[in-house]
Amino acid sequence: MTDKIALITDELTGKVLGYKADNISDCDTLTDKSNEQIIQQACYDGKDVYYVNGQLQVRDKDESEYNNKRNALDYELSDVRRKIKQGITERNDVTELLQNESRLKQELLDLEMSRDEAMKKYLLDELNNTEYKYYCSICLIIRDESEYLQEWLEWHVASGVEHFYIYDHGSKYPISEFVKTLDAELQDKITVRYFGGAHKFAQRDAYNDCLNRYKRESRWIGFIDADEMIRVKCGCTVPELLRNYEGFAGLFMRWVVYDANGQVEKSDKPLRERFTHVTPTDIDDGVGKTFLQAQLVQYMLTHNGYPYNGFDAVDENRTPIKTADARKYDSTADLVCVDHYYTKSYEEWKAKIGMGTCDPIFNRKYADFFLYNPDMEYCREDITAEQKYEVSEKI
Repeated sequence: MTDKIALITDELTGKVLGYKADNISDCDTLTDKSNEQIIQQACYDGKDVYYVNGQLQVRDKDESEYNNKRNALDYELSDVRRKIKQGITERNDVTELLQNESRLKQELLDLEMSRDEAMKKYLLDELNNTEYKYYCSICLIIRDESEYLQEWLEWHVASGVEHFYIYDHGSKYPISEFVKTLDAELQDKITVRYFGGAHKFAQRDAYNDCLNRYKRESRWIGFIDADEMIRVKCGCTVPELLRNYEGFAGLFMRWVVYDANGQVEKSDKPLRERFTHVTPTDIDDGVGKTFLQAQLVQYMLTHNGYPYNGFDAVDENRTPIKTADARKYDSTADLVCVDHYYTKSYEEWKAKIGMGTCDPIFNRKYADFFLYNPDMEYCREDITAEQKYEVSEKI
């Protein structure tokens, strides 16, 4: 049993909104379990608790404090709406209630706008005053895909990426052991975290762990896969490119998807040398991945995240991407793109289908290979296999 609890705090004020004793990780805001009593007693006494500089502070309730004021307005609005639903028949009463409802909704809107402005200032101050260890890093979740990992790492190092947070999703040959085979200089650029076991949504869980754990260590973090490589096309490095987008929460980079180049069998040649033909299908048109300024993002999804209000992830043309969207059809790839080696060879595709995925929503099917490689129908077999979440099966 753990002797810690994880505090749920208001990032702007440090107010303790709650706590959890189960399913905590060392990237949560942890405090001694004995402090649970302080929080409970404060609640009983009608006081608030704040977590400031690693210490709990009990304070008298401040009715003008954002969370208290928001809760009070929410309660008052709910009470007004309850009375309206009860069908009060006197005309004057109904009119007054409707007016009160309108007033309360406006007060809530004004409160939220004021809060957003305060949060935006706070986040910008944090962003500009944090002494980052790295300017630009990449987060990767991977399982049993180390065959091309050295090429992937060296490509991104050459592109200016300073560090890599690699989450090992239970590889048979542990990534930590693979890293030991690399040159010492490259090893120093890698942090490996074991991420095996069962997860509700492994990829998102890993991404959000990375976001919360390292947001004050690396200013920018890119979230891409082992079959994706960022290619800057404008003659600069990744960090040099990102410096032009510091006014935004993130930079969305469009996919360029490659097919099997007609290859049935795998070979030992480098990935980028083997696959040079862009797939003729438009099934992934506009899809991409994102580099994010981690401190400006609340939560990560697979392709994009939820920035705080007042901040946007944008494409290379500085046009906003819809929050958490995976694609933007009218985006360009003139400055930067993500080369996506999706199918590789037919042999490698079959092996891929037999591996567990880290995404419970998107499961590849054997037949998908021919959507990307219509010229290879001659390879089709009587196979109906589908990739399963966190499960490995041979086909």
